[in-house]
Amino acid sequence: MVMKIAYLLPHRAREEQNVVQEVAALEQAGHTVKRIAAPRPGLAGVLWMNVTGVRKAIAMKPDVVSSRDLDTLKAGVSVKRQTGAKLVYDAHEVYSMMVENDVPRFLLRLINRHERRLLHKVDSLIASDQARATWVVEQGYPADRPLSIVYNCRDPIPYTEPAYPTQLFYGGTLHSGRFIREMVAAVQDDRLKGVSLCIAGPKTPNSEYDWLFRNFYASRGPVRFLGSLEPQDMLKALQNAAISIQVADPLERINTLGPYSRLFDAMAVGRPSIGSIGTENGNVITNLKIGTACLYDVESFIGAVLLMMDDKEALSRMGKRAHDLCEKVFNWQAEAQKLVVGYEV
Repeated sequence: MVMKIAYLLPHRAREEQNVVQEVAALEQAGHTVKRIAAPRPGLAGVLWMNVTGVRKAIAMKPDVVSSRDLDTLKAGVSVKRQTGAKLVYDAHEVYSMMVENDVPRFLLRLINRHERRLLHKVDSLIASDQARATWVVEQGYPADRPLSIVYNCRDPIPYTEPAYPTQLFYGGTLHSGRFIREMVAAVQDDRLKGVSLCIAGPKTPNSEYDWLFRNFYASRGPVRFLGSLEPQDMLKALQNAAISIQVADPLERINTLGPYSRLFDAMAVGRPSIGSIGTENGNVITNLKIGTACLYDVESFIGAVLLMMDDKEALSRMGKRAHDLCEKVFNWQAEAQKLVVGYEV
């Protein structure tokens, strides 16, 4: 059945690559999709979604309303109540974990209680990994309703050797818990002389964007900041480098979930990765033999870089294995089929 889908999005996800490819997959399946994104982040965006976003979605007379993450779920419930549309909960984040360093502890309890109150209204759950699915189920998502795990995979890009074989690349959120200043300090250490680092990511509240821009934008030193890049430019920058960096603080619970979208980017272009011990992303990297994992500190990171850079054959082998796994298993073409089924409620 061809459906009209109202796709409710928080501000942070409005142009995200995962959203772009999900919408494309649904449209290719014959459905009509209208993206309704909050124009502002935070509470202001939630309030906008609960009033204006709901009104826009209702006007569409949708068959399905999709709520991306908890900050659009109340709006999705309102649209369902007023139109009879089926409600899909597209969970890419555990919201309370995502904000736990930014809000008082009592608010986290309220956020989790808010999610539990809404889950019985959801008709189908789509989660971006097993850990997020488990969280939502434990919060009270009914066991007799559909649940799909759809990884944020990418389709493979033809493999090429890195243009800069001693370059590292980090692309993604510039939150302090993503080892930003630490990796900069590591590359400036004499032990990594000859190794360069490119960083790219969006400007978001409380991120390291401004610090990186002031010190490393258009730099000619070992560290270069590229600013915010479009998805294809991000992949090109990754393709130029030899190793993808995905080190994150395992003491921040949101970082322990995974695998990360950036890991699937690295697999798509055939680059090995360095992840964190104590995170699911690090576990996947080591278990699949597509890189290595280090502790969340500068010394361990330097050791991991030296270990990988010193064995060029192993480095190339891990990258090609990552690309092969993307072609055969972890690709968006396969995941898109699961996504479309998750909307057939």
